[in-house]
Amino acid sequence: MTNDRALEIIAAYGADVTRWPAEERAALTTAIANSPALQRALADARTTDAAIASMLGDWAQVAPSAADSAKLAAAARASAPRWNRWIGGAFAAAIAASLIAITPLPRMWGGGTEQQGTTSPTIVASADNTGITDAQAYAMLFTLTPQEESLI
Repeated sequence: MTNDRALEIIAAYGADVTRWPAEERAALTTAIANSPALQRALADARTTDAAIASMLGDWAQVAPSAADSAKLAAAARASAPRWNRWIGGAFAAAIAASLIAITPLPRMWGGGTEQQGTTSPTIVASADNTGITDAQAYAMLFTLTPQEESLI
């Protein structure tokens, strides 16, 4: 057992021998008996332990009675938030949000299954100088494309 390790144990566990690690207890006791520096460290740890014990007093030693425990439990239940009221709403909102997020939006105008090389007719405000008759312009405007027909 080195002096550094003995000092670590005393600093971590205090002067009470029963708190020291069982596998190092015998070696630590021997090291303290042979070293005046470790004996001073143990005396300092005893002083620190006594000061802490006097500050805490019997505070941690007092156990509440059964009646006090029941009163505390009842008060805790009465003041607890009613989370169960919100669980159903939160679950429904989560489902709705996930359905909205994963549902694909329909593509009504282009971008869908158009083939390469096809063009859409362009409509000009005046059909007079394009060589398109009014009937042809009407047909271009109001005849459904294959993509539009698939939506119906």
